[in-house]
Amino acid sequence: MSFYAAVAQADITPPLGLTMAGYASRTHGAEDVADPLYAQALALSDGSRTAAIVSLDLCSFGLEAKDAMRDRAAERTGLDPRAIVISTTHTHFGPMVDPSAWLSGELRETMLPEYRENLIAVVAGLIEDAWRRLESVRLLVGSAKAVGISFNRRPLTPEGGCANRLRLSEDQASVASAEGYGLYRKWRKGGWSGPSHAPSDPRVEGLCLGVTDPEVVVLRVETQSGVPLAAAVNFACHPVCGGSNLYAVSADYPGEMRWVLARELGVPSLFLLGAAGDQVPAWREGDARRRVGQSLGGAAVSAWHRAREVEGPLGVASVTAELPLRSFEPVDRVQARLEALTDPSVPEAWRDRYELEMAKLFGCRASLPNEVQAIAADEWGLVTGPCEILVEIGLHIKQKSPFAHTMFASLAGENLGYMPTDDALREGGYEATTTALGSGAGAALIAGALEALRAARST
Repeated sequence: MSFYAAVAQADITPPLGLTMAGYASRTHGAEDVADPLYAQALALSDGSRTAAIVSLDLCSFGLEAKDAMRDRAAERTGLDPRAIVISTTHTHFGPMVDPSAWLSGELRETMLPEYRENLIAVVAGLIEDAWRRLESVRLLVGSAKAVGISFNRRPLTPEGGCANRLRLSEDQASVASAEGYGLYRKWRKGGWSGPSHAPSDPRVEGLCLGVTDPEVVVLRVETQSGVPLAAAVNFACHPVCGGSNLYAVSADYPGEMRWVLARELGVPSLFLLGAAGDQVPAWREGDARRRVGQSLGGAAVSAWHRAREVEGPLGVASVTAELPLRSFEPVDRVQARLEALTDPSVPEAWRDRYELEMAKLFGCRASLPNEVQAIAADEWGLVTGPCEILVEIGLHIKQKSPFAHTMFASLAGENLGYMPTDDALREGGYEATTTALGSGAGAALIAGALEALRAARST
């Protein structure tokens, strides 16, 4: 069975002055552009079923805008909205798309509703453009390991509590990455679970270092005659390398990775962020974007060249996973705490503003339905999850997936903060407190993802 595909992309770099997403410490809008941001759409079809995968150089945004993009594209193409995956690369140097109550007052005033509306129109147009230009192609899938460029930022103390380390020295990061890879190798395909942390390591403050996911999965798209057309690259690491200016717009390391693939393979490449909620780059600031992006690009080129051809048909599935929500503080208590401050809009009060927003949105609910999407063919499968997901959840899904090569694309649903494991909720730390989700959410997503992958395989 033949495949058909096409890719389309557009520049979505915001105007200067817009509020940026990713860091609560920012006090004003963007003042420079380090490199452009892009929206990219890859349309895939086997002649009977058609799907689209969209990657956006944005930190995150809500489900309402994503649904508007899917619905508008569906009106123009006849595609099932459930067959359109929209995810973000999670760069912390892009614009804020949706209003958020945890922002300070000044930053809420430097957002542009026009940017959001234009973004919806651009994405819908890209999907339509790719759909209209479908051509006969070969699909191939391969994987490689990018070891040494990321580590788990949730090491534990010997007593079992989380000791978040967002940054480590280069030597310590190298140790943490190597230990994380050693743990990863014990997560056997077809097994169930694996180790999350190593024993106490004197080289890194006596902490128990956590598991990483160094796998780079690449979907290779080329013409029937072998001319490269596009690539989709899946990897789990926060795009927080940074540069010399916290207020300069950038795609961060995924932009550098795309540059490598454009130079070496001559193709545009979509970046799909894996379960990177606790995965951070080994290098930060300075030339870190280049080092991480080009290292990842090298691994992606290796996976491209090792790829094996995928046979049809194309499978598409969508299931609902009911995600438990946590308990929230009473609204009046949080409001009173904010009102007691001399200036409730100061950046340091962001956590109370965040708690207030979560309580207003979800305080009366016990759970939230979440769509899990899957697209698959032969030995390749792609499945989605919402928000920022801890690596163990992604590893569980890959381990039990019916496919030899599984892409897990996070930030493709509602923006709910982080998705911790139940162990992480008990251990504490930043990710366990910056979330709307409660105990059992990770297990619910794993079950939904595996159900969606099996459904896509059987279609």
